[in-house]
Amino acid sequence: MSGAASLLDVTSDDVGKLDDKKLRELIALLCEAEAERNGFPRTAVTSGGHQDAPDGGVDVRVELATLEWSGNIPKPLTIFQSKDSEMGPAKIQAEMRPGGVLRTVIFEVLSRGGAYVIVSNRDNASDLAYQGRKTAMENAVSAEFPDHRGALQFYDRSRLATWTRSHPGVVLWLRNAIGRPLHGWKTWAELQSIYDTKFLVDDVVRLRTPQLPNTEDMGMLDGISCLRLALRLEGSSVRLAGLSGVGKTRLVQALFDPTVGTDALPSHEFVYTDISDDPIPAPLEICRQLHAEGRSTIVVVDNCPPELHTKLTNYVAQSKCRIRLLTVEYDVREEEYEETSVFRMEPASVDLVENLIRIRFPELRSPDPHIIAEFSGGNARVAISLAKTVNRGETLSGLKKGDLFRRLFHQRNEISEELLTVARCCSLVYSFEFENKNGYSSELLVL
Repeated sequence: MSGAASLLDVTSDDVGKLDDKKLRELIALLCEAEAERNGFPRTAVTSGGHQDAPDGGVDVRVELATLEWSGNIPKPLTIFQSKDSEMGPAKIQAEMRPGGVLRTVIFEVLSRGGAYVIVSNRDNASDLAYQGRKTAMENAVSAEFPDHRGALQFYDRSRLATWTRSHPGVVLWLRNAIGRPLHGWKTWAELQSIYDTKFLVDDVVRLRTPQLPNTEDMGMLDGISCLRLALRLEGSSVRLAGLSGVGKTRLVQALFDPTVGTDALPSHEFVYTDISDDPIPAPLEICRQLHAEGRSTIVVVDNCPPELHTKLTNYVAQSKCRIRLLTVEYDVREEEYEETSVFRMEPASVDLVENLIRIRFPELRSPDPHIIAEFSGGNARVAISLAKTVNRGETLSGLKKGDLFRRLFHQRNEISEELLTVARCCSLVYSFEFENKNGYSSELLVL
């Protein structure tokens, strides 16, 4: 457990390492996560502008479509002012009443019964010091609002650390921001940054899930809705299988994207790892720690072998934890997993891949995008790799499939017939499966 404990081990000292820009980002992320957890869109939170530009006393604004609210966001209308400095009573007075005049934005928010929060990542206030800062804030508005119905709050770095620990995805962001990341673990935003084009959808059958009635063959948007539904139940286990390059990881990212379909999964509950990155702590340790902390989390494990999937599923089911598990794997076997919803992803249509290539490689001339899409067989990774071999001014028109394959295989490296022969031999292991009397695969013995 010692390795896993570090996932949620965020301290006030960690918050104190953030500069002004990162502090404002943290507040915005926490507000988005808090709103999303309670069923409100992330767009209810606004922040931005140059860090050094005049902000009128607002770094992050929250406006929720509700009349009642409680929690770390004090009111449905709340503004946050972040400060990368200690904020004693005198500084609070100067911040709220520059030149002796109450800031317009504070007047506005209190008039509407909202909340004004000062956040300092340099203060670690005792109860007495905290009460002194609260009194200073009340004194700053007493002339204009002696009996206001709003809320005035002061958050120090300990309060921010506690708030952060309630959102595992934000924990990962903070650790990365201060240079203390968990090896091999990513937030949704980090996974999203890998993709530079919008998620493309076609109408062909892309997902199959024979375990669920009336959903054996689904288009992509219907499949995304089904996947999201399966992952909303705490303690659930979902397996996404499909050939390498058909877009499984891209689909995982889209499940949490509010611009794709409706009712996106909460990105603040997303933690992701790829087993090929040798994550530390291991996924099972992470699940144990999340369960110990009682955190509602969607744990995504990419390139997850069947044995690990079974271990994770058994733990999630037996511990009755709040984790939802999604594992992804290149899986050619028709295995059945207990207590698991299995979705199998098929290659994309030629039209979709062609559209993708035209967007990613606008310099390619017709009919090259279509040639590449047809050759790829609906595999986006193959299509992109082949497109990268086309030099400016060059065309693939007139090339035979054998020529296209050689371009794909050798890329822009030196041609090696010996390497090609080895690859052909190795491909036999993936193309055929033999079973002996004991029931286990024995390709190597047969070869």
